[in-house]
Amino acid sequence: MQIYPEKYDKLVLSTSERSFLRTTERAFAEDELAYYVVQINPRKRDAGQGKAELFNMIIVPEGIMLLRFFDVDIPLVASTTIKALANPLVYSVLENDIRSKLEESNYLVRESGNLRFALNISFVFPNIDFSQMEPELTEPEKIFCFKHVLFKNDIHLLRKEGKKILLERLSLADEIEEEIVNNIFQRLCPEITIPRKFILDDHTTIPIKEAALSQMDRAVQSYRLDNWQIDIVNRINKGNQLILACAGSGKSVLLISKCFKLASLNPCENFLITCYNRNLNNYYQWAISQAGFIDKNVKCTTFLGLCKQLLESNGISLPTRYPNQQNGYYDTLFEKANNALATGQIKERFYGIFIDEVQIFKPEWYRFCFNLLKSKNDNDHYFVIAGDKSQDIKNNIKHGKAPWQGGGSGYPEYR
Repeated sequence: MQIYPEKYDKLVLSTSERSFLRTTERAFAEDELAYYVVQINPRKRDAGQGKAELFNMIIVPEGIMLLRFFDVDIPLVASTTIKALANPLVYSVLENDIRSKLEESNYLVRESGNLRFALNISFVFPNIDFSQMEPELTEPEKIFCFKHVLFKNDIHLLRKEGKKILLERLSLADEIEEEIVNNIFQRLCPEITIPRKFILDDHTTIPIKEAALSQMDRAVQSYRLDNWQIDIVNRINKGNQLILACAGSGKSVLLISKCFKLASLNPCENFLITCYNRNLNNYYQWAISQAGFIDKNVKCTTFLGLCKQLLESNGISLPTRYPNQQNGYYDTLFEKANNALATGQIKERFYGIFIDEVQIFKPEWYRFCFNLLKSKNDNDHYFVIAGDKSQDIKNNIKHGKAPWQGGGSGYPEYR
C-alpha cells in the first residue's frame, strides 16, 4: 500500500488515526493497487470552529473509501453525532457533493455521466463499540451504521480478518485501474497532482472558465507529484519561506500545490497567489478552477491586476490611463494602491500569500504583499516566495539588492 504523504509522522494525527493507518497498511500489504491518502478536504468545507472537514482516502480496485474520524470516548457524544450524520438529508448532500466532484472527470464516468466506481463514505469511532450505541439507535440508524460507521469492534475485526471488513462496504462496480488513479486524486486531493495543461510555451494562452468545467476541462489528464514533492507539500510550517530554483525545476508546481493544501486545511481563511507573468497567472487560475477553489478561498491574479482589483473592490477610483504611457500608468496604479493600503482604505487581508517570479518584483511590491497579511506574526501566517535561481539574482542577493532585502526590520529577509 502506498501512503501519501510517506512521511505522515510529521502530520497532526491522533493515536487512533495512526493505529488505523498501520492496521489498514497491513491489511492491504500484498495488493499491487492500494493507496491511502491522509487528511484531505474534498469539499473544501469547514467542519465548525474553523476546523477543516478532513477525510482519509483509500483507493483499491474495488472502489474508493473516504473515512472521517471522530476521536470521542463518551457514548452520548458519539450517539448524538451518529444521529446527525445518519439524517438522510445530511448524508445525501455529502455523498452527492463527493460523487459530483468525481463525475466532473470524463475518465471516471460511464456514457450516462454516472460514476463508474464504487464509493463509500464512512465515519470512524475508534473508541466506541457498537454495543454501546445500539440501545440509543433507531432501526434506520442501525442500518446506516452497518454501511457507513466503523466502530472499535469493527477495527478489531479488521486486524483479525483483514481487508474484507472494509471491502464489504463497497458495492459491485467497475474495477479501478492504475491509469485513472491520478484522475481520482485530481478531483478529491488536487494538491498532489498537476493538470496536463501546465506544459506550455511562452506564447500559449489558456482560456479561463469560471462557472463550470468545459468538456475539454472534463477530459484533462493529471500527473502525480513524486513522493518527495508530496512530502514537501504536506510539510506545514508557518512563517516565511523562500524557494529559489532553476527555471523549469517545478517550483511553481510546489507553490500552487502547497497553497491548495493550506487552503483545504484552513477553509475559513483567505489565500493569495500572485505573479508577474499573465500567462503563468492564467495557468494558475485554470488550475484553481480545476481544483474546485475558484469560488472558495484562493484568489489569484498578476501583481498589477491585484492593485487594480483592490482599488476597485474598495470603491477607489483608478488613475486615468493615457495612450502611450503604459509604464507610467502602472507606476501610478501601484502608488495609489500602496497609499490606500497604508491609510487603511484597503480592507482585504490574507492568511497566506504565495508570490511566484519574485525575482521580477520591485522591492516595494514585495513589501506591499507582506502588508496584505492578516497577521505579521510568524506563527500566524504563511508567506512563501519563489523565484528563478539565476546568476543575476545571486549577485543581487550578494549585494543586498534582491526584492526581499533592505526593507527594514518589519519585513522578512532571506540570505
